[in-house]
Amino acid sequence: MNLTPIRYGVAYKSNTNIVAGTSEQVFAPGTNVNGVILWRAGGRSFNGTAPSAYNLAAHTAAPNSLTVGDVIAVADSSMSNAATIFETFLKFEAGAWGLLIPAGKGLYFNVAQSETSSLRQVLYTVL
Repeated sequence: MNLTPIRYGVAYKSNTNIVAGTSEQVFAPGTNVNGVILWRAGGRSFNGTAPSAYNLAAHTAAPNSLTVGDVIAVADSSMSNAATIFETFLKFEAGAWGLLIPAGKGLYFNVAQSETSSLRQVLYTVL
């Protein structure tokens, strides 16, 4: 069996809460001059009042909604364990070849509802 390990160069981590209508930048378009290989990304978005949509997108500027940019991944699961506690989970794995984000595009997390708690992580390689 021939196993190929992920060879990432950057490990991004954040627990900064995103406000609805804004985004969190993983890397800027200006720093992506030769392309970036995205290997894996994930996160947890918590909102204390309403369920929320959550995504990861590449774009030439910071997106201001879930429909701006090239959507790479969307939250595929959520949980409500009380009338006022909502969590949304996002997971992306590119596989052995990775996902190439073209030069000139940045990478951003976006939410539909403002967060009260969060956790995000990304593994990528700058070319």
